[in-house]
Amino acid sequence: MIKSKIRWLTQDRLFFIALILALISVGFGRFDVAFIDSKVLLSLFGLMIVVEGMNQLGILERIANLLLRLANTKRQLFLYFISLSFIASMFLTNDVAILTLLPMFYLICEERLQKKELVLGSIWIIVAANLGSSIFPSGNPQNIFLFSYYHLSLPTFFSWMIPFAFLSILILSVGLFRIPKEAIAENTVKPVAKRQGTITAFICFFLMLLYVVDILSQWWIVCIVLALMLWRFPKSYLKIDYRLLLTFACFFIIVGNIKALPQIAQWVAQTVHSPKAALLSSALISQVISNVPAAFLLAPFTTQAHSLVIGTNIGGMGTLLASLANLIGYRVLTTYVPQIKGAFLLWFSLLNILYFLIFISIFWFLI
Repeated sequence: MIKSKIRWLTQDRLFFIALILALISVGFGRFDVAFIDSKVLLSLFGLMIVVEGMNQLGILERIANLLLRLANTKRQLFLYFISLSFIASMFLTNDVAILTLLPMFYLICEERLQKKELVLGSIWIIVAANLGSSIFPSGNPQNIFLFSYYHLSLPTFFSWMIPFAFLSILILSVGLFRIPKEAIAENTVKPVAKRQGTITAFICFFLMLLYVVDILSQWWIVCIVLALMLWRFPKSYLKIDYRLLLTFACFFIIVGNIKALPQIAQWVAQTVHSPKAALLSSALISQVISNVPAAFLLAPFTTQAHSLVIGTNIGGMGTLLASLANLIGYRVLTTYVPQIKGAFLLWFSLLNILYFLIFISIFWFLI
């Protein structure tokens, strides 16, 4: 029993590190429930439950299979997978898009594509999920947090992300020209979607979006969603990542205690004192600790919300550690096609660093 609990605590490295740092920060400071932003945790919990329910319905698989019937060439196949990853991640988060689409990509394409094409397809599905999730407030954890923390409005958020969206589409479109227009074998995969509960899932998803963007701000909205999901999708409660919620709570405690230490708080504040400094700092810090912790660490020390939103979303590109979605994608790849992991790491690093430099250079002048 004790060994299983220790294994549960240490299995997720980010959670384990966050827990240790939170305990250390409490040792130097204090534990205060007021440090924890309940709105963010409720938003994340509700979305995780709803998205898991929608995942059980097989909605993405059904859409993917529909598009695959239309794909006649390798380039069209890539276009459909990348587009679906980009669009789905806006609403279902980048993690879910990757966890759903990458296995489908391997099962369908492993025998139809060359090794290099498999590598590039894997990279672009992950990149598309990261970029697409950046465009909507509920697309990824750092957007949920920053949208709530700075009390942003939807028009303001979308106005910031429109240039990001255009550049994302351009970057992904250019990559497609490296894929030949060769014919592919006919797709024989059958849809696996379940219809029962679909209406409930979409109603709950819509309610959670309204809660995230503060159109419906009452906490009991989430309670209604959780009750409906428990009725229709009870198994979804067993499959969500509770360590992610605890990781967020640890981040809040760490940042709350850092703010109470004048010297450290002053140093962190100096790194984000101007729009360009906040942009660069958040993007670079994300390369080491990933973009979600970077958002939690820097937000309390700056009013540069625009720069921090853009910087942490750019920060998802670059290293494998820059985003949790990158690590999830790599874990899926090593499970299904471990023979390409070496080539994947090389090209993933090269292309993501290139994309990182392009985005940071352009937004350096736009911020």
